[in-house]
Amino acid sequence: MQYVVNEIRPWEWNSLWALDEISEGLFLLSERSEINMDDRVKAVLGRLKSVPEMLNRSKEMMISHSPLHIEHGNRRIDGIIRLMEQLPLKLNSDNLTLDEIDESITICKKVLLNYQKWMNQHAVHMPLFQFPLDLKLSNQAFPYFIGKRYMPEHVYKLTDQKRIATQNRVFNLALPIYLEDNDEPVWLDRDDTLDVIHWTIDHIRNKPEYQVPVSGILSHFYKSISYIEEFTYSKGLIPMNVSKKVKLVFTPEYIQSGPPIRLFDHHAKEFNSEVIYYIHSNEDSGGLFPLTMHEIDIVNARNIIPGRSLQIAHAQKYPSLIRYMFPDPVTTSGWEIYAMQILMNEEFRDWDNEYHIFKLKEEMMVICQTIIEGKYYSGKMDRKDALS
Repeated sequence: MQYVVNEIRPWEWNSLWALDEISEGLFLLSERSEINMDDRVKAVLGRLKSVPEMLNRSKEMMISHSPLHIEHGNRRIDGIIRLMEQLPLKLNSDNLTLDEIDESITICKKVLLNYQKWMNQHAVHMPLFQFPLDLKLSNQAFPYFIGKRYMPEHVYKLTDQKRIATQNRVFNLALPIYLEDNDEPVWLDRDDTLDVIHWTIDHIRNKPEYQVPVSGILSHFYKSISYIEEFTYSKGLIPMNVSKKVKLVFTPEYIQSGPPIRLFDHHAKEFNSEVIYYIHSNEDSGGLFPLTMHEIDIVNARNIIPGRSLQIAHAQKYPSLIRYMFPDPVTTSGWEIYAMQILMNEEFRDWDNEYHIFKLKEEMMVICQTIIEGKYYSGKMDRKDALS
């Protein structure tokens, strides 16, 4: 936190800084059902009335601009406005208070649109802030965010070695499936190996018996999580003395963009409180959910049982205040993969090649994201190449 305040100083160049604070605060008040209604109404009204001041202060403090963050800022403002329009539907109070909230929302929408206009017409003429090059994140920030015992070049070198080994493991599982419908390929380079892997994954994902219709997606997630919980309990894999209720809901309209699944489970103290699991319902998807039954099981194992949610719940039970305020993201990510491997080692779902391939695909994603992050934040890869 000291590094962010002293070195990164995002309020000076990041137009998303204030918008994210507004969005997160209203989102928490909108979605957290356990908050007392009177407290929620009072907090919503207070948040709404503070929005104009926050945005005016943001304008005063910015001395340069990042085009990327202005681009994201435009989308964030649209999402905040949609969130505000839904807020009255989740509040109960007297008519005078609800009228005051409606008036505040009207004012906030006007102020947000003015801020959007300011970003696109005035902020863009401030000195250019080259994100991420100007931050020198790989060398200066790496010890703060990862740990002072680690050097970036050593970590990224090990990551690249892991990439090749994991690709080879996926290939060994994919080749027999590939050869059922294709001639023996001729290998000239690594791309030929990757072609076999890509073909096999696409082939598995297009099998009708593995696809899941959107019309029954919540019930499928319920069955998947219940099965994982029963399997974990029957094998005695992990102490289950943590009670977290999982609420499956469709993703609200104002956060329809993004991944198909989103977990919302961070609680400062109440580690037994509800986990909200957002499932994206895309009506334009041809009636099919974007993940197969294998991928849904794997993502649930990463997110819920025995993955991230359970790890955070145990971490929050630890008596140190620091432990539940700052859960280490590296530890959390590593635990997700490890916990998923625990299930597979116990022959979860009969442990067929398809599950093994998709599990290794998840590992590959983490490995590649690490490599991309290292190159991007050190200026060796631009955003276009990173996305590609």
